[in-house]
Amino acid sequence: MIRLLPDLVTFNSIKEQGVNEYIRGYVRRNLTNIKIESKEYTMEWYIGALKKYAEFSGRSRRKEYWLFMLFNFVISLVLGLIDAATGTLDTDTGWGLLSGIYGLAVLIPAIAVTVRRLHDIGRTGWWILVAFIPLIGGLILLVFACLDSNPDNEYGPNPKAIG
Repeated sequence: MIRLLPDLVTFNSIKEQGVNEYIRGYVRRNLTNIKIESKEYTMEWYIGALKKYAEFSGRSRRKEYWLFMLFNFVISLVLGLIDAATGTLDTDTGWGLLSGIYGLAVLIPAIAVTVRRLHDIGRTGWWILVAFIPLIGGLILLVFACLDSNPDNEYGPNPKAIG
């Protein structure tokens, strides 16, 4: 962009080559050194966790865990609204047809990503059972989910170092 202005001052080269050819030549001359890295899309973390459907070994980064949980929350909220709008929501239980099917479908992946997140901080997956302790169990898991990754441990290499 910095060198674009002096090049545009001479319109003769644009007239001779045509606009498309001029732009291609400009890009070849001036932008060949720029590396374009692949962008990391947020949805890939959710899909990646779903692809590891029942993989309880290994480790998951905080990013994978929290983006999986965020997408779960948003999808569940949307499906709950659709259930309420279509009349398939049971007010006694709070479950609807679509949200119930989705909840069952992602139950095992949610447990798996939580176990892998616990592995990432050096804890065994059995710590997930602390969620059954009333009031403080969920808070303990929340704190564990917020902790940073440990260096390489018995569950594998640090996922941050890998990619």
